[in-house]
Amino acid sequence: MPKQSRLEQENIDSRAHTAVQEAQPDRAGADLCASEARYRLLAEHAADVIWAPDAQQTLEARVAERTEELTLANARMEQALLHAQVLQRVGAALLEFEGLDDAIQQAVDLVAAMLDVDRATLITFDLAQRLVTGFHVSGQLTVDVTHVAFDELWDGLSGWVLREMMPALSPKGFRDPRESPAVQQRRAATHCGAIVVAPVVFKGKALGTITIINKPEQRDFDQQDVNLLLALANQIAAAIENNRLYLAMAAEVQERRRTEAELQQAYAEVEQTAAELDSALKNTLSH
Repeated sequence: MPKQSRLEQENIDSRAHTAVQEAQPDRAGADLCASEARYRLLAEHAADVIWAPDAQQTLEARVAERTEELTLANARMEQALLHAQVLQRVGAALLEFEGLDDAIQQAVDLVAAMLDVDRATLITFDLAQRLVTGFHVSGQLTVDVTHVAFDELWDGLSGWVLREMMPALSPKGFRDPRESPAVQQRRAATHCGAIVVAPVVFKGKALGTITIINKPEQRDFDQQDVNLLLALANQIAAAIENNRLYLAMAAEVQERRRTEAELQQAYAEVEQTAAELDSALKNTLSH
């Protein structure tokens, strides 16, 4: 085969280079089309996955679950804020009034109103004498709150709370075995649903009970209500004890003043008697 000249070889190389350059756009376009096709398939597959019935239901379930969690968290936060406000308002009321009865009544009124319960009561006892010494009630159906005797209260949740020195959470809709049959009948007759009773105790000494009551158609109470009522009971117990100490100190001061007045009177009478005796003695000696 004859050898190619240098000029012929350069022509061949030039034509080959031109052919390669002309072919490159076609390959680039083909690659681009292939890529677009792959992306289109991926997008269609992703859409099928996202909008598949099972995946959609799973997503909706997760959204609903998260929404419920947030709702419950907000409700708990609002309840905690309300309970803090109740404690603050009741504490202020117990300090605002000079008379203990007025202060306790104001506290019970606040509990009934702010917690939006049907009724609230605070009962104080003399356990040694088996007597009811105080009865404070507030709420919408105060006519249904009966001033009952010590023995009947002792046979109900108040008595159980005072004996066990712990709160009682009694849901609506069933007979609570901690209540006697007579108390259960009165509970139904006075339209009581859910009930919470907490002991009012100061340094181990039972002073009484605080109770919140809802109607049968109202909500049940929960442990948060129990905790709040215990905190309120502690506030009221401290107020009762402070009032007792104040009255005891006031009585002691009054007794001391009475004793001092009696001593001063006796001293004045002694001085007067001595003066009279002295005068009589001088008259006798002068004669």
